[in-house]
Amino acid sequence: VVQLQLPHVVTPADLAAQTARVVAMVGKARRNNPATDLVVFPEYSLHGLSMDMNPAIMCNMDGPEIAAFKRACIENHIWG
Repeated sequence: VVQLQLPHVVTPADLAAQTARVVAMVGKARRNNPATDLVVFPEYSLHGLSMDMNPAIMCNMDGPEIAAFKRACIENHIWG
């Protein structure tokens, strides 16, 4: 289970930066412990506690954020 400081996501750039941070953590988990095969992030790891309904920062299953997470898991041979 990953613990991290809650992000403050307001803009699409904030969302992209947080996505990159989560992706980097997947790789770091694998590098730090090659036996790791599952990484679990808290539900607030991408948007923090934001209740903002701005469509520009909403994610969907076919969006770039999920694609980045899938790619990170595949590249690092890890479940996410």
